[in-house]
Amino acid sequence: MLTPSPLGVVVPTRNSAATLESTLLSLMSQQRLGVEVVVVDSESTDETLGICGRWGVRALTSPPGNMYRAINVGMRALSACDWLTYLNSDDFVYADGYARLVEPGARLGLDVVYGNGDFTDQDGAFIFSQTSFGPSIVCRQLAAGTMPFVQPAAVFRRDVFHQLHGFDERFTQIADYDFYARAAAAGFRFGTARGRAVAAFRVHDRQLSTVHKAIVDREKALRRRECGRYRRFARMGWSAIWKVRNTANYLGWIAQRAESRSPKSTRGCQRAASSATPDTGHRTPDDLEMSP
Repeated sequence: MLTPSPLGVVVPTRNSAATLESTLLSLMSQQRLGVEVVVVDSESTDETLGICGRWGVRALTSPPGNMYRAINVGMRALSACDWLTYLNSDDFVYADGYARLVEPGARLGLDVVYGNGDFTDQDGAFIFSQTSFGPSIVCRQLAAGTMPFVQPAAVFRRDVFHQLHGFDERFTQIADYDFYARAAAAGFRFGTARGRAVAAFRVHDRQLSTVHKAIVDREKALRRRECGRYRRFARMGWSAIWKVRNTANYLGWIAQRAESRSPKSTRGCQRAASSATPDTGHRTPDDLEMSP
C-alpha cells in the first residue's frame, strides 16, 4: 500500500550516463512509498537524457556551474509532494530506505528525518558504514559547523524547503550542510531512523567534492565563520566523538580490505548486492529518535 503523499526526489545530472541507471533503478524499486522522480540536467553530452527517456523520467534543464541551483529547480517542480530530497546521480537508496524515513516522519509530525549511510567504491562494493547520532546531538553538530549524516539518507518536508527558500546558491559544494544547519537553527523537528543504512554514497575520484576540493575548503571556512569563532572548539570535540563512534566501522573496513587482498580469501564485500532483498518490516517506535 502506497502512502497518500509521495516523496519527490531530484536527481541532478551532468554527463551521468555511467551510473544514472543504477540510481534510477534504486528509486523505482522503493517499497511502501510513492516516489516521483525528476532529473535536472546541466548540458550533458553523453547518454544521460536518453536514459531518462528510456526510463520515462521527466527531465528538466538548468545551466551548469551549481548543482544546488539545479536541485532548487527540480524541487520547485515537485508541487504535489509533501516530502522532498535529492539523490546524486551516482548514489543509490536501499529498497525500503525512504519508507523507513517518511513513514515515521509523517506519523510523528517530524520535519527532517535521516538515517545511517553506507559508503561504496565506484563499482558499488561496500566500503564502510557511517552511524549518526540522535537528533539532539546532530543539531549541535550542525550548529558547530559539521555535516552529521550522509545526505542521501535524509528527507524533509516541503514546508521546510519553502520556509528556508531552498538551498543557498551562494554555495556550490556545501549547500546541503547549510540547508540542514538552517533547518536546525529555525527549530524544525529532526528525527532519525536507527538500524541498517538507508542509502549508499559512492566514493570515487571524479566526484565533485574531490575535483573541487579547494572550493569545498573555502566554502566550509566561510560557513564556519558564520557559525562563530568559538564554535571551532565545539566542532573539534564533536568531530572527535563522531570518529570514536564510527571506529568499529572503519576497523571492519580495514579488516575486509586486508582479507580481500589475501591469496586465500574468496569472500567479497558487495553490500549493495546483498541488500537487494532487504527486511521490509515496519520499524517500531524504538527504532526512531526525534528532537523535542
